[in-house]
Amino acid sequence: MSSHAAQYSATLKFNGVPADASRIEARMVELGMDREAFHISLGSEDSASIHFWEPDQDEAQRVLQKILELQ
Repeated sequence: MSSHAAQYSATLKFNGVPADASRIEARMVELGMDREAFHISLGSEDSASIHFWEPDQDEAQRVLQKILELQ
C-alpha cells in the first residue's frame, strides 16, 4: 500500500447485502484497476470504503458506479 494520501475516497452502501471485499476487488480488476491503485476497507456489514491512488474523481465515480451494479 502506498504511503501517499488517497487521491479520492468513497464509501459504498450495498443496501443490506453484505459487502464482499474479494468480489469488489475482482470487479475492479475486471475494470482495469491494478491492485496498487486502490485499497478496500470493509465497514459495517453492508458497506465498504475504497481509497483510490491513481484515478481522479471523475474516473473513480465511473468505477464506483460499475461496482454498485454488482447488487
